Amino acid sequence: MISDMRYYVILDSEYTLRKLHVAFSKTFKCLINVPMYSSESALFVSHRVDNLLVLRRKLDYSFINRTERANTNLVRAILETDYFMFSKLRQEWDKILYL
Repeated sequence: MISDMRYYVILDSEYTLRKLHVAFSKTFKCLINVPMYSSESALFVSHRVDNLLVLRRKLDYSFINRTERANTNLVRAILETDYFMFSKLRQEWDKILYL
């Protein structure tokens, strides 16, 4: 039952990210007043705006750097455990940062 729940949470988060990506693109197109069928990658490049994946990567990289530079003993202890090194969070960060 728990493994089924994890699978559901993973699928739900991927589904949510896809919906967020679509909403981000649609909102951008509305703001610059172009048709919805326009190429989003060309629009982001021509307007020099980061797409959602780039924004996520930048924010995750910034957050990782801040946590790794933390001087708090509790944060350091968590970051140095095997549990954290092999956690889903760390795997997600690696997936995003090291495409």
